[in-house]
Amino acid sequence: LIGFSNCFHLSRSILLTLGQGKSLLYQVNGILLLLVFFTCRVATIPHWWVVFSQHVTTDDMYGFRLLTLISLLVLHPAINALNIYWFGKISWLVYRYLSHSKAGQHTSCTFRRTEKSDT
Repeated sequence: LIGFSNCFHLSRSILLTLGQGKSLLYQVNGILLLLVFFTCRVATIPHWWVVFSQHVTTDDMYGFRLLTLISLLVLHPAINALNIYWFGKISWLVYRYLSHSKAGQHTSCTFRRTEKSDT
């Protein structure tokens, strides 16, 4: 499920490269990215924790290797936190882009690196 949002993220990059950062397709892609990212990466988090907690309270965990336990208890919560963080960033960017486009400002909301000038 996690990979479904990647195609929208890549499409966004391609549209920006082609200079389509102000197009309707770019706006629709941003909204779809937000919806698919939420559906595939954020909405599944509570279900995973419910299923996981059912196994933690039984003796099922004793059969796992140490690396599997580290993955379940450390890495997966870290990935969940990152997915929630990135969902917040994507939500903010889509909101900012759509609110600017409704106001007629049509600015492209991207993460840009600022470069220092040699003066």
